[in-house]
Amino acid sequence: MMPVNIKQLTKEYATRRKLSDFKSLMGILPDPNKILQQNNYDYEIFRDLLTDPHLSAAIQQRKMQILQMQIEIAGTSEQVKRGKKVLNRISTFKFINECLDALLYGFSAMEVIYEYDEFANELIITDVSEKPQEWFIFDQRNEIKLRKKDRGMYLFEAGVSLPDFKFIIIRNQPSYENPYGEKLLANVYWPVTFKRAAVEYWQDRVERYGLPFLEGEYPSTATDEDIKKFEERIEDMLESNILIKEEGYKLSFREPVKYDLGKIFEYIANFHNTEISKAILSETLTIQLDSSGSYKVADIHREMLRMLGTADKRLVELAINRLLQFDMFLNFGEVEAATVKLNEAKDETERGNIVEIVG
Repeated sequence: MMPVNIKQLTKEYATRRKLSDFKSLMGILPDPNKILQQNNYDYEIFRDLLTDPHLSAAIQQRKMQILQMQIEIAGTSEQVKRGKKVLNRISTFKFINECLDALLYGFSAMEVIYEYDEFANELIITDVSEKPQEWFIFDQRNEIKLRKKDRGMYLFEAGVSLPDFKFIIIRNQPSYENPYGEKLLANVYWPVTFKRAAVEYWQDRVERYGLPFLEGEYPSTATDEDIKKFEERIEDMLESNILIKEEGYKLSFREPVKYDLGKIFEYIANFHNTEISKAILSETLTIQLDSSGSYKVADIHREMLRMLGTADKRLVELAINRLLQFDMFLNFGEVEAATVKLNEAKDETERGNIVEIVG
């Protein structure tokens, strides 16, 4: 049997420090997202996308798969009682909604706010608040740090370690190369940007050439001064609705020539809306519409949303369970906490409710 190097086996071997071509930047690992790199790592470039109505509706549809679920809390009677007490102190709707922001930005950093109850000698969780992603940075060990800031500028240098039991970090599909997680908003950046440009140009063309306009006729004997006065009278008429003209002068409304050019812009907008839906929902009702019946398409759409919901709810369950573990450890030491699962509500009255499962 070959000798085994226990020390070598129990440590990470392939590290960034050992790669000669790895360029470290003050010990930190910048976000590899190309869009952020080109925009000075400003997350506002992504937040601005949320003003797009179609994107906003798609995100809301995906989030509602989780927000409408009931919260099942399981454990012993004491664990369930304690866990329910913690969840009732915070806004679970807000907490879950902010956890799901990890899908959009790659990760969510949730700060836990405590109060100390001197009478009960306990730390009480009073709130959990999401903090901006640009406040944080990952180092070469893929550990999240609080970024430093100087004179209004975030610094690209080793950050400050986060205190224990103070933050819950939720990440969407993180990897060794990208601990910041996958950002759905990065996938829709160009579709939203191109759609905005097309719609803006379309709106400008409509305002210029798509509205009825006035057409004035003057006699061939009119001088340049007569023509100028006629123009001024037309402009005054637009304000007063009164026009006094001499014989030989005519004024009429003309409808613009109707072209099918607008359909091109409509097609562009619909195309980008489809790309947005695919990025956020992984399916759209229009993708299969030509080859399948509307009922079948809707059924496929619901099944895809259900599968997305199954994956998304695990992020939220992880966050809630971590919160309950914080509470139990800080107040009672190394004891087990209640566990939480999210499941489809059986009826409207159970949506968003906390259901106790003791046993």
